[in-house]
Amino acid sequence: MEEKKELRLPDEISDIHLSAPRDLVILSIPKMGKGTILGDFTTKNNALVLDLEKGGYEYIKARKMSTYTDQSTNLYESFQNYISYRNLLLENKGKYEYLIIDGLSDLDALSEIGGTKAYMNSIIGKNFNRPKLGSGSYGEQYEVGDPEWKSVITLPDGAGL
Repeated sequence: MEEKKELRLPDEISDIHLSAPRDLVILSIPKMGKGTILGDFTTKNNALVLDLEKGGYEYIKARKMSTYTDQSTNLYESFQNYISYRNLLLENKGKYEYLIIDGLSDLDALSEIGGTKAYMNSIIGKNFNRPKLGSGSYGEQYEVGDPEWKSVITLPDGAGL
């Protein structure tokens, strides 16, 4: 039988381990200056902001790409731009030392679209988001934004997750 180690709270300061951080998440309430700080970071470093929020960096000086190319861009167009930008970044690995993705809730919304589209294009989801025409046949896929279009997370019992 293994002996349990006694847990205790530290009193000393830990040593520094020299390794570059790989990920950083910055959280705060809105309008506290996260974007301004990150935009400034891109002007002083080899960094890029991938802005996923409509109007998020319009008034911030930064090296940036926005998935919302203008105010009329809708969520699905933002998703398509995100995929194009992601592919461009993958084709140019190493161009930037840092990639800043702002914001995580917007990334979650885009991921939901991507996950739904992937499910719709799978064997098990081939009839998802298609109108039933009768006699076991289905029509064309609904497009994102159509009132009948449903997210994969609406499937019961986590079937789409």
